[in-house]
Amino acid sequence: MGIPTRLTFGDSDGTINGRQPDGTWQAITPSHEVGQVPVGIEWTLAEEPQTTDTGNVYTFERYGILPNAGRGGIILLLLIGLLTMAAIAAQRKHRTQPEA
Repeated sequence: MGIPTRLTFGDSDGTINGRQPDGTWQAITPSHEVGQVPVGIEWTLAEEPQTTDTGNVYTFERYGILPNAGRGGIILLLLIGLLTMAAIAAQRKHRTQPEA
């Protein structure tokens, strides 16, 4: 089985984290501008360098939110919380005002 020795995304180096139990390799992508970039994988087989694999493309995308932060659901929860707090404040104000 081949072993990757270097991973590039365009002109930037990625980080090879290691082999997974299922035989795949885990890697970390570098920071990069939005768009598609060619991926280069330098690798060895039986400790002999092989031809760099350049047949892959990776697409970098920009997200306006942090991953795993709840996406649109977090904004909905914040809005519900704010509306609930406003309703409670209005109810307390209404209850404490003297009747005319």
